[in-house]
Amino acid sequence: MAQTQNVPQLPDVPQNSNVAQQCGICREDIVIPKELPCKHNYCFLCIKAYFDLCQHNGEPLQCPTCKSSVPNNFLREPARIDLNMWRQYFVHTPTVRWYYSSREQNKWWAYDPKNCEFIERRYQEFRNDDRLSVCRIFIATDPFIIDFVNMTQNPKDLNNLVRDIRRCSGDSDPNETVLTKGIAGLIIKTDDPI
Repeated sequence: MAQTQNVPQLPDVPQNSNVAQQCGICREDIVIPKELPCKHNYCFLCIKAYFDLCQHNGEPLQCPTCKSSVPNNFLREPARIDLNMWRQYFVHTPTVRWYYSSREQNKWWAYDPKNCEFIERRYQEFRNDDRLSVCRIFIATDPFIIDFVNMTQNPKDLNNLVRDIRRCSGDSDPNETVLTKGIAGLIIKTDDPI
């Protein structure tokens, strides 16, 4: 499991801040912290999924902990991660990384560290027993099916949104930003085209 102190943080969360060790939504170590205006911190993907659900249900955005109001546009713009943080991500992730295809040709999203580790464990089980060819993961709170035979991912019950997946060993170049768009929906900030 990823340690909070080793995971790169978004620019609005200072490296030396007193970020909570556990996310109040997933109850696990915070991965890619996102600080709300009230100063409570959550995993970026957890708080994004929580706010998406609130908006879907027509509810106001509020901190899940203290119920402080959060502006409706708080997560509207795509979040960006600094290129140096992106490189740090590679230093602190498992030796094998998993990616899913972007809508843009030849660009890939890296799975977050928790899902990388989980997918790799399931992949190793599949290699030992080909009857275990699929597994279910959660990206934020949304379930996805990983199919190791076809090397695809799709949202559970939505076969029209199939994306390719790929596995890269730890000896691949951590600067492969030409192919990588970002981490789990966080776009890499760089002046160079990604």
